[in-house]
Amino acid sequence: MQLEDAPAVAELHNAAFEVDGGYRITPGEVRTDMELTGADLAHNTLVAVEGDGSLAAVAWCQMPDGASTEQRLNFHWNMVAPNWRDRGLGAFVLEWCEARGKGLLTEGAVTIPAVFKASAYDWQRGRLDLFASHGYQRVRYFTEMLRDLREPLETTAPPQGIEIRPWSEALAADAMDVHNDAFRDHWGSQPMTAERWSAFRDEFFLPEASFVAYDATGPVGLVLSSKYPHDFEDRGRTESWVEDLGTARRVRGRGIGTALLLAAMDTFRADGMEYACLGVDSASPTGADRLYARAGFVPEKVGISLMKAVDRAGSD
Repeated sequence: MQLEDAPAVAELHNAAFEVDGGYRITPGEVRTDMELTGADLAHNTLVAVEGDGSLAAVAWCQMPDGASTEQRLNFHWNMVAPNWRDRGLGAFVLEWCEARGKGLLTEGAVTIPAVFKASAYDWQRGRLDLFASHGYQRVRYFTEMLRDLREPLETTAPPQGIEIRPWSEALAADAMDVHNDAFRDHWGSQPMTAERWSAFRDEFFLPEASFVAYDATGPVGLVLSSKYPHDFEDRGRTESWVEDLGTARRVRGRGIGTALLLAAMDTFRADGMEYACLGVDSASPTGADRLYARAGFVPEKVGISLMKAVDRAGSD
């Protein structure tokens, strides 16, 4: 894959969306992922090209930087065009990615445990069956939730001694530190690097609906938000997303997360959005799903994380 293929990758993904559901993507989203440090498209990607130049399939093995306890090899963008399915191309893409992932581990001299990771919605039977046939296990469930912003929002002041500051790039490093602390005890979470952290603030990032909380000792909470207008027609509504909400472990239970969530939702509503959306780990150690339920969020979709331990000897 090359940088100029971003529109074709988005076109393939959106053709798959018409059959599989989920979400559309834009060329900008693909390009942002391509430009991340360490992407190495020349070695870690593969495309199947039809005679007219359109893409029949995409294979991309991603090995995120910064892993300290478990190295994940992600297959997030991998897909096959609907008109090329049931011909063995999906299996070929998956097997190529696994082989490339093992090569990345060897080249990077990675010695910590490693896993292949993929995801699917619970209704995507073909995708789920493909991974199951290659030894992948369902290891986690994630729920997408939404909240009708036309219903009243709770009004609450920040906890005593807490200051909630509007987003500015000057707060980015503090926000990353809070994120890394807040998610350290979450399933499979690895420290965020500065390069990957900056990539999240893309064309869809909403700085006006993003905040960092401080107490007398420094940063203790964050909320980052985004909006995807290209989804509105498909979704039949206007919406903004809470992408990242966390509080430092030492201050949990004081209502900081609730205050940050309400600040973001209040900004969404002022922007004219009908709904707030977010995703939550069904087994979050912080009880985040209960926080969201109290704030009026209800479940809408279920996603599944799939994993397979890497057999470094090469026999799966």
